[in-house]
Amino acid sequence: MNENDKLIIYPNKMRMIVSIIGALLVSLMYLILLFVPIFLYTHNGIGIIIDSIFILIGFVGFIFYGFITIHLINTLISKKEILIVDKKGIKDNSLHIAKEYFIPWDDIEKLFIGSSLGQKLIELKIKNEETHVNSFNWWRKMMLKTNKYFGIQTFSIGLFTTGVQPKDALPKIQELLKKYKKN
Repeated sequence: MNENDKLIIYPNKMRMIVSIIGALLVSLMYLILLFVPIFLYTHNGIGIIIDSIFILIGFVGFIFYGFITIHLINTLISKKEILIVDKKGIKDNSLHIAKEYFIPWDDIEKLFIGSSLGQKLIELKIKNEETHVNSFNWWRKMMLKTNKYFGIQTFSIGLFTTGVQPKDALPKIQELLKKYKKN
């Protein structure tokens, strides 16, 4: 296979460091939120309910962003590819809250640029989407399904940590889709 038959995109070190710092700061914010009830000590009547809400939100946020931070650090250290597009299909590791996934060419109906929360993404319209989603554990399924709530496809490729713009990568991916898709 020659270089024209694949596309490999790696993370940009500086963008990864900035993302790690951001995820750490958000994790610390949630950790502080977790301990707000202890510092305010409002354990009476309605205060107990409010304290419980702060603790729950703080705990869930800290765990969520903690996992993202760990994954970002692991990606930076391992220098793992964010995206591999070759004759088999698309292998995406851009979703920092879920494991990488592979979508074969024959399961891809359409590729296009979309956006969520001001970020451009490459969106994949997939045949048998539910089959692919069900290959993940419950946590990752839930994370993938939340994409729909943000108005994007379940499987979307974010290149935020790479420095590559989706509009620049999409033509090459579409070229490989036309070349290798059987139907």
